[in-house]
Amino acid sequence: MDAVKSMLEQMKVGEGIEVGPLTLFPLLSENGGNGESELDYLLLDEAIEKQQIEITEVDKSGSVPELKVVNSGDIPVLMIEGEQLIGAKQNRTLNSSIFVGANSQVIIPVSCTEAGRWSSVSRGFRASRHYSHPRLRRMKAKSVRESMERGMGRRSDQGAVWDEVDRVAARLHTQSPTRDYERAHDEAEKRMNEEIQNVELPDNAIGVVVTVGNQVEVMDAFGSPDTLQKMLPKLMSGYWLAGMVADDQNGGSEKAIDLSALLQGISTADEGEFETPGSGEEVRLAGPKVEGMALTCGDQILHMAVFPEE
Repeated sequence: MDAVKSMLEQMKVGEGIEVGPLTLFPLLSENGGNGESELDYLLLDEAIEKQQIEITEVDKSGSVPELKVVNSGDIPVLMIEGEQLIGAKQNRTLNSSIFVGANSQVIIPVSCTEAGRWSSVSRGFRASRHYSHPRLRRMKAKSVRESMERGMGRRSDQGAVWDEVDRVAARLHTQSPTRDYERAHDEAEKRMNEEIQNVELPDNAIGVVVTVGNQVEVMDAFGSPDTLQKMLPKLMSGYWLAGMVADDQNGGSEKAIDLSALLQGISTADEGEFETPGSGEEVRLAGPKVEGMALTCGDQILHMAVFPEE
């Protein structure tokens, strides 16, 4: 929790940037990052491009809530909660952020986002260019934390995930024979404003708070501005989808949004520390106003995601 508090203390909230139904508030770092040491790692897309990482079903039969990751390279790989994986027996999304060490193999926790398929279309998975939207991520975060507190691992409420995928598809009037979340993302992408694809954040931004209308959707923060900039195009697809299916889509409302309640909620939230499938430790945050998680390695936060509790 010290790493979380340290990050909060050295972050400032920048001016809001209005993009369609969204307003993005950059989180600015005075020293350009957090912690005393810079970690060398690849992100998922980079590792796949370099053919350094392979993601498959755990075995021939497969297991809905788990996948196998093999990192055959000499550099660790950071996989971010909410990233989507396409292929094998059915599409999945990551339940937690995982730091996969060099030359290592881990079993990672996932949720299914394609309820109507359980047949192989490929041996392994590729990374989607899309990202899970905040409401689905928040639901997973809460159910995963509760599962961990019961000693049952990082299992999400899979039925709730499928229900949310169906809700999004209905809002966008999309149909898929396999109830595929990717189909909804493809439809949202067709309606994406050009400005969404060209969002620019300040050079010292390490995170962002995203709002739709007067509702805070999510806070994502990373260990360095470079990681945020690399992740931003993918993150924006999830943020945009949130704007498309929100009840209140009026961005730039005259009513001011008080982000101090979110930040205060993080600093006062109850926390639990858990070992992760990979390297580092995971802090789970829970309070009357927030639900979230942070993956740490040493004194550095690699990824923190926080959602307002409804």
